Amino acid sequence: ENLTAVARPARAGRKAAMPFIMLTVLIDMMSIGLIIPVLPALVGQFTSSPDEQAHWFGLLSAMYGVMQFLCTPMLGALSDRFGRRPVLLISIAGAAINYLFLAFAPNLWMLLLGRAIAGLTSANASVATAYITDISAEDQRTRRFGLLNAMFGMGFIIGPVLGGALGDYGVRLPFMAAAVLNAATLLLAFFLLPESRTPSRAPLNLAVLNPLRPLRWVCSQKQLLPITAIFFSFSAAGEVYGTCWALWGSDTFQWNGLWIGLSLGAFGICQTLAQAFLPGPAVKLLGERSTILVGIAAASIALVAMAFSTQSWMVYAILPLTA
Repeated sequence: ENLTAVARPARAGRKAAMPFIMLTVLIDMMSIGLIIPVLPALVGQFTSSPDEQAHWFGLLSAMYGVMQFLCTPMLGALSDRFGRRPVLLISIAGAAINYLFLAFAPNLWMLLLGRAIAGLTSANASVATAYITDISAEDQRTRRFGLLNAMFGMGFIIGPVLGGALGDYGVRLPFMAAAVLNAATLLLAFFLLPESRTPSRAPLNLAVLNPLRPLRWVCSQKQLLPITAIFFSFSAAGEVYGTCWALWGSDTFQWNGLWIGLSLGAFGICQTLAQAFLPGPAVKLLGERSTILVGIAAASIALVAMAFSTQSWMVYAILPLTA
């Protein structure tokens, strides 16, 4: 009876943590979406030509990716060892600091430093996924991961539209808004979020902090190499047009921040609907391999069509095929 009495509030606390984890992911994606429409414009304040602006914006994006590649596996290993809560708090704090750096950066080097900090601590989504796994029974996980994906989609719909609208009044306003949102989330997490995993007392194996270790393991599994290579190339292509989207929209269609945000929000809606309703019926109709081939072919055709688009309406007409 005593054990049951102790376990009951713990279970209640974990149940109450679910909405907070969903909120954390929503705010994380909203914050990312807030800055996407206006980050190129902020870089443009420190450059003298469109070519230089594109060059430095690409470097900022690459800096974030490099730090994320190096540090996310380490943060995941540390969350296994020390618990989810401290790593999640560090990640949220890192995001808030990053947005403050960007909001008040006086030069390009401060922008680079801010993006490095963001990549260094970018484990919100992965730790949130692990947290849900910790607190969910097996029969609850599918539904809860579906809700998590819905938060991803909702955040990427709301964030760009809000960021674009704010950016038209002040290019640094979206960064300030993202910093405030993350700071508020950090305070709530500090006081309200319980730990979901009992920290291990075993000595920390430093080998698990090697960021190349998971990659080495994947490369050793020959049956995984084809799908890994496809996923890598498809993701790399997505980063290409994702990185240049705001620059392309401004250069080709003279979009302001709001229109860039609306286009990204429309893409988020199409992507969310496609992820929610297409995979099951498509796999049932075509099988997994053919579904992958059809999806890649659709994206390729859509991107070629976008490359030759001359009017804004064409982009919105193509977006469903892209998704």
